[in-house]
Amino acid sequence: MADDLRNYILGCLVCAKYGIAKCSLLLTRVTVSEPMELLGIDFAGPFSKSTGTNEKWILVAIDYFSRYVWAEATQKNDSDKVIKFLKKSIFDRFGMPVGVYIDPGTYFGEKTRRFAEKQGVV
Repeated sequence: MADDLRNYILGCLVCAKYGIAKCSLLLTRVTVSEPMELLGIDFAGPFSKSTGTNEKWILVAIDYFSRYVWAEATQKNDSDKVIKFLKKSIFDRFGMPVGVYIDPGTYFGEKTRRFAEKQGVV
C-alpha cells in the first residue's frame, strides 16, 4: 500500500508542483476520562454548489471521549453560526462540556472565544 501511495503522489501534478507539506507542529495526545469533558469543533468545506444545496460549509463538533458527532450544514462560516450551533445543538440539549477545543481559524474569532469563556467553557 505504501508503494501505491508513493506512486500516486509521484504522478500527481499538484503534488509535483507544490511538493509534500511537512507538519511543523508536534502532535500531542489528548487524554479524557468521561463524555463532555472536551469537544473539538471545526468547519469542513467549502463545498461546491454542485452538491445540490446552498450550504457551502459543514460545522462539526466531536466529543473526544465518546466520539459522538454533531454536524450542521450552513451557508456561512462565522462566529454567529458557531455560537448558535454550540448553544442550540449542544449546550441546551446535552449540557456544558468542561472544555471546547477551537482552532485559531478566523471564522471562530474573538466573539466565539468570549462566548465560550462566558459559558465557563475554556
